[in-house]
Amino acid sequence: MKVYPCIYAACFCLLLFVSCDSSDNKNESRVLSQSEGTAEPLAPAPEFKEIPVAGMPDAMVDIYSPTGNEDFEPGKVLFSVNIRNYPLGKERPFILSLNGATPKAHSTPSFQMELDKGTYRAVTFLLDEQGLALKEYGNFSERYFSVGGAELSEDHLQPSLLLHLPRDQQQFAEGEPILIDFIYLGGDPELDGLAIQVELGDYTLRTQKVEALSLSGIPKGNYDLFIRLLNSETGQPIPGNYTSISRNIRVE
Repeated sequence: MKVYPCIYAACFCLLLFVSCDSSDNKNESRVLSQSEGTAEPLAPAPEFKEIPVAGMPDAMVDIYSPTGNEDFEPGKVLFSVNIRNYPLGKERPFILSLNGATPKAHSTPSFQMELDKGTYRAVTFLLDEQGLALKEYGNFSERYFSVGGAELSEDHLQPSLLLHLPRDQQQFAEGEPILIDFIYLGGDPELDGLAIQVELGDYTLRTQKVEALSLSGIPKGNYDLFIRLLNSETGQPIPGNYTSISRNIRVE
């Protein structure tokens, strides 16, 4: 008969433990529910997006001066281009870049530039209505020349890149899309066995398409942008003075 009190006591302790555990679970569920209700939604991860460029296959630009492999005395060098089927003017200039530097807009087909001794690569290209580089054959032109008798390199024998946007040291507001606009000077990256790699901080895109890109959602900070030509099979960089370009930008 003494066994029953012990059994009653054990049952009472068990019920007390279950009641406490259930209460703790309810409290925990309540805390989790409150935390979930106050959590801020996560910002979308940054990603590259292609920007369609309106084609103008009939628009043509050709560099008349300098001619290929021409040599000039140091000083003023004449630049002259022939443009057809394109509304040249202040609203739709053509763009010139020397030696891969940030391109500059010109609204007249002839002008002079002061140049020192050295070798130069001049690239001109036309713009669509958005201000992005037209990328079809004939929309851009390239010439290699020298000043002061400098010896030309072999860069003109291989494909190369030209970066239009962003400009070096360009600043962007936080949340503002970063436009990346480039030209491939060659034939077709895929047929040439090449790939184009775009790097901005921790974000990388490898592609064989020659398209303008947009990258949104980048946090505040300073960034180095790199665009490189790679062997599409091995991933190895292609050597050359104009197969890799870098720019520094800031997101504020």
